[in-house]
Amino acid sequence: MVRFLEHFLWVALHPLSIFSPLRCHSTIHIRYMKEWQSQWRKKGSKSGPFIFAIASFACMLKKIFLQSRKTELYFNQALFWGFLSCEILFVPLGYSREIKTILNEIPVEDKQMLESLFYRLMNDDHLSYTLFGDKPVSSSGDFIITPLNNLLNGMDCGGIFWKNWGIWKKYKKIFPLTHYLFIEGPSKENMKAIFLINKSAFRNKVNQHIQLFQKTLGNKSITADILLKTIEDKNDLLYAIHENQMLYGILLGYGVHNSQLFSKREKLRPFIQPKQNMPLLIPKLSPQFSSITDEFNSYFSILLPFGDYSYSPLIMQPVHFVADPKHPETTALQKKYADLQSKISTIYAKGNFLEITLSQLTSE
Repeated sequence: MVRFLEHFLWVALHPLSIFSPLRCHSTIHIRYMKEWQSQWRKKGSKSGPFIFAIASFACMLKKIFLQSRKTELYFNQALFWGFLSCEILFVPLGYSREIKTILNEIPVEDKQMLESLFYRLMNDDHLSYTLFGDKPVSSSGDFIITPLNNLLNGMDCGGIFWKNWGIWKKYKKIFPLTHYLFIEGPSKENMKAIFLINKSAFRNKVNQHIQLFQKTLGNKSITADILLKTIEDKNDLLYAIHENQMLYGILLGYGVHNSQLFSKREKLRPFIQPKQNMPLLIPKLSPQFSSITDEFNSYFSILLPFGDYSYSPLIMQPVHFVADPKHPETTALQKKYADLQSKISTIYAKGNFLEITLSQLTSE
């Protein structure tokens, strides 16, 4: 409803609109009509040329036959409601102006903060691999209150990240999303996370390993769409998957084998590096190990850094995680992410970083 009202007001009040209250003359504004028709064509709608023709014909009749101001006023009102009816019948509610046009209307300071936010998310935190590729989920986040040691070591203050994120929340209603979920998770231990979910890639990945998801979550009726609905309702990805590290790794695109190894390692960590909330059950050791310490340490020799950690300002940063380099799944992931890195770098080399990002994020 909010999106419809925003769309309604923009159409009704646009200075170039043939039925706008801001109009002060009756010339036919072909420029506006052509812009509108162009938008419909980009959205794939077949009704654009039809409504364009009606509008042009109505304007011509108005110019030829209407002489009195009072008659013209009645005609304008009839034209307004007729056009609105066409809007409701034919125009998708997700219709929006060009991203470039919208960004030009945002204050410079706010736009700079959005640029800073999305550069970090897309480049440093790999969200671009979810935005332009088939990586189902990517995440980012920061401290709510930055630890003093981080500040003393010259690390960025988390407050800057959340201030920039606040600017996105301020404008997100004018950037409706169809194919993605872009959510802020709940705060946990002085941290909050941001998740970008590619709905199509998410469904494909869950369906590919549906039995593993159902078994791990203890629910044979679970589906990809049920998980997406839970995530959207709760605004929390980890809640939907019961905070299971293995499922989380699979959705992050790290592979089943690597995610299983990482999950096993993290289940042993509380017994090696104890905290206040110790697990009640001691995990079962793998047969080849005689102690928890031996098995825990073994995973550090198996799981090694994945991706090139060298920095280049000319290309998108590679995906980073830990993986078993000897496993064929890891070899396949290396090729896939290298190809994606090249593809995404090429896309961003073509124009404005923020405009390209938001155009893809709001694509239909």
